[in-house]
Amino acid sequence: MLWLLSMEAALFELKRRLRSVWPHLDERTRRLTAANGAMSLGYGGVSLVHRASGLSRKAILKGMREIRAGEALVAGRIRRSGAGRKASTVSDPELLESLDE
Repeated sequence: MLWLLSMEAALFELKRRLRSVWPHLDERTRRLTAANGAMSLGYGGVSLVHRASGLSRKAILKGMREIRAGEALVAGRIRRSGAGRKASTVSDPELLESLDE
């Protein structure tokens, strides 16, 4: 029972900390912040951060991989070059012709 109380206290504190900074972060820094918190908590950290932040476990684990890899993005970018949705004209080359008709 004592363990459960300490976990609930940790969850409350983590929610408080994340709530103050979360609105100021973009997608990538949210993932890295959550991953850093999970890594510092150790065993059970991913689940605790997931509950506190609402970020998916998959995103937290991806952030942990990014931290361990030590990859840095070009300044001013959120995603790697080539990431994100492709242009509609690339995925459907006949789109412009169809729109002109």
